[in-house]
Amino acid sequence: MDDVLVYRKNLRKETADYTATTPPHVVAARKSTQPPARLISYVITTAGAEPVDNIQHPLDREHYVMKQVKPVAEPVLATLGLNFESVIGDSRQIDMYSRFDSR
Repeated sequence: MDDVLVYRKNLRKETADYTATTPPHVVAARKSTQPPARLISYVITTAGAEPVDNIQHPLDREHYVMKQVKPVAEPVLATLGLNFESVIGDSRQIDMYSRFDSR
């Protein structure tokens, strides 16, 4: 289902005109192998934003969990009295706190 992880964003100006900041869709547009287009389709990989026509690295699945899934899931889980990290099995937070409890 990697195709549902694609971000789509329009360029408002030429990629060379983005000088103060470089948003992810501009980074992806600059890496594209296709002629410049207004609508940029890209994914976030372990090396940052990459256009769908030139993906060179594995998808950064943690990015999608933290930026897409977590914000939606947290309010629902909170009403159930659950914690996002414990539900997904991420024990890093739990381990950190358990070190302090054992002192």
